Amino acid sequence: MEAVKRPRGVRYRLKKGPKIVMIGVLFLLVGFTFYQSQQPKVRFNEEKIVEYGDRFEDAIASIVNQDKSRFDSVEVVSMDTSAISTEETPTFEGSIVATFKGNTKTVNFQFSVKDTQAPVIVSDVTSIDFSDANPFELTTLLETVSASDPVDGPLTLTYSFDDMKETRKLTAEEFSLAVRQLVYNRSYAFSAHATDSNGLSSSKHFDVTITDGGMKSVSSLSEEEKLALINDFTAKYSTVYDVTNDSVIHESGYDSKIYPASMTKMMTVYAALSILESNITPAWNNKEVVTLDTVYTVPTTIDYIHASDASNAGIWGNDVVSIRDLFYGIMLPSGADAALALSEALTGSSDGLVNKMNEIASELGMTRTHFANATGLHDNNHYTSMKDLVTLLKSAWQNDAYRLIMSSKVYVTDQPYVNGRHDVFESSSLSMLNMMGDDLVVASKSGFTDESARSLASVVIVDEAVYFIVVNQSNQDGLGLSAVTDTMYLINQYIK
Repeated sequence: MEAVKRPRGVRYRLKKGPKIVMIGVLFLLVGFTFYQSQQPKVRFNEEKIVEYGDRFEDAIASIVNQDKSRFDSVEVVSMDTSAISTEETPTFEGSIVATFKGNTKTVNFQFSVKDTQAPVIVSDVTSIDFSDANPFELTTLLETVSASDPVDGPLTLTYSFDDMKETRKLTAEEFSLAVRQLVYNRSYAFSAHATDSNGLSSSKHFDVTITDGGMKSVSSLSEEEKLALINDFTAKYSTVYDVTNDSVIHESGYDSKIYPASMTKMMTVYAALSILESNITPAWNNKEVVTLDTVYTVPTTIDYIHASDASNAGIWGNDVVSIRDLFYGIMLPSGADAALALSEALTGSSDGLVNKMNEIASELGMTRTHFANATGLHDNNHYTSMKDLVTLLKSAWQNDAYRLIMSSKVYVTDQPYVNGRHDVFESSSLSMLNMMGDDLVVASKSGFTDESARSLASVVIVDEAVYFIVVNQSNQDGLGLSAVTDTMYLINQYIK
């Protein structure tokens, strides 16, 4: 059978046709590539953050360079290119037209405007001497302090004492009133604070030295005079206990009967915390659990204590206080009034807390201890020993709330119970230790009666090692420093 022959022209067309198509596609690709090479490239691969006050032109130029864009010119459209609004934190959407070799391209973008600049606090001074002779010097200082923010403009300042463990901030008026309650002849550190509408904050530190017009004081002692006082050790009873190694490294009359005076209040606070942590629900609090924040109206039954020789925190019947205020009122100014008020709040009577104190003493094995009251006022049936006070501190110091209270130098009350004013409590023993040059004692509780003389229990920390020091019957001196200087002597002899 004879084969059919296809025309050569047909074979040619069938064979060459795809080549023509391929060549055409190739020309198109080359043309498209050339076209693309002439187009501007402007990429926005993520949301852009712009600071308040930046100009859009600067922001866009920065972004274009960052994104390796290619253009001859770039112009913002559909958006104001003036300074970014500082009224809020908005998100802006817009577009730009980029030009390259006569070609243009429109690209949409988004800017989120953020505030990253904290307020600025300025003042003409950083320290001031505040004296009884001119109580408005502090007001003058505060008038020189101001705060401003690039977004919010002028800001209202608040103030706090740097030594406060509870960091509640005060208004200028509250702070000015609070400072006037502090003990004279001491120095205090405080800070001014400003926060803008976006939560950014700044603080500035100041020093205030309070004087009383020339009376002989701790602050006026020379270094030689301080050293002489420290080296004149007078305590009849003393102990240094190494908590880290559970050992007594010094003792004098360790198991002897002593009168603790206001060192009693270390147990007062510990026993009260024990009751508080049991989640009591007294009737006066509508059967709800009492916490440190609970507000309490002090009964007038405690007012009699102000006629005694006891130290007080200035709390009277019908004052409205927080439970936290009472704890600090006991420990820092050694307030007998605060101790009675807290006992009433937690147990319903002034004796209820004493019962708990003796119960805990028994549980801890404080065999040489009996408490007759929660205040530390002298009673022949109110006694303890150096050994038992160390036993108490070993247990109490493990409690977080207890450590915070005992180690506080200054505390400003939650409630403005004194003529509408927040009161200020201060640890005079910690202040005097600091002024005498000590920086190792982190917590202390002092005591004084005629029978106990000057007494002081302290917690010392050196390179994370913890020590307890207790002195009792330190001889009195004109400045009331004997227990402080005896403590410093023991630190020098047995710890440093």
